[in-house]
Amino acid sequence: MKVLFLDIDAVLNRDSTKERFAGFKSLDKALVERFLHWKNIAQPDLKIVLCSSWRIPVAFGDFMGHLRDNGIDFIDVTPHMPYANPGLEILSWLDQHQEVTAWAVLDDCVVKGMGNRWVQTSEREGVKDIHLARLNK
Repeated sequence: MKVLFLDIDAVLNRDSTKERFAGFKSLDKALVERFLHWKNIAQPDLKIVLCSSWRIPVAFGDFMGHLRDNGIDFIDVTPHMPYANPGLEILSWLDQHQEVTAWAVLDDCVVKGMGNRWVQTSEREGVKDIHLARLNK
């Protein structure tokens, strides 16, 4: 199984995103369309695991439901380890899923221990075609 560990903020939204959900910056339609087009064409068998703060239940709204409503289907979420680098959460998830044959991380934050499997986006622009091309490798 091929897995993408997906962050949301600064990947599927950016500084200029106007859309809001539950009072927070929501998904940027153009970025979601770009990501889904790439996934459906280049990586149709790719499974998504959320490694975003959007996976943590909050009183403000159903963020995971909002993702699904916008076409972002995911099979699981990484464990929440307060104050841990996201890399530890990802490695913990991988430890429990030996069926994974290939994986990558798409995140704006530094994710330690991921080497060339980590593709970094930016708050200013979110996910770009160049990031998605790197994931194809």
